[in-house]
Amino acid sequence: MTGALVDMASVIVAYFAWLKEWQTLAGAIFGFSGIILTLWYNSGQERRRYRTGRQCYLSAIRAELENYQDELASMVRLRKPSAHLIEAGLKAGSKGEPPTAEEAPARTATSP
Repeated sequence: MTGALVDMASVIVAYFAWLKEWQTLAGAIFGFSGIILTLWYNSGQERRRYRTGRQCYLSAIRAELENYQDELASMVRLRKPSAHLIEAGLKAGSKGEPPTAEEAPARTATSP
């Protein structure tokens, strides 16, 4: 039994001696792997943060454009053409052509 323990101890000592020879290389490999994993994780976090920020900006721009669209639509709905413009358009023809220079002052002068 003691022979088996001595053999086991010698194997462990030999293993640690071998490990001592290569500990610098093993430490460098583990350290480099840690740095690479940290950079990979941080870049993923930055990509997620960039996507979130971009989505926020797009939502804000979309909301502003919708507000402008609604405001312009309400301005168009509220705008009522003047009576003399309607009259001038009807006299100019059904194509919506503007009146000539001679017709426009005559019509505005005769309009009430």
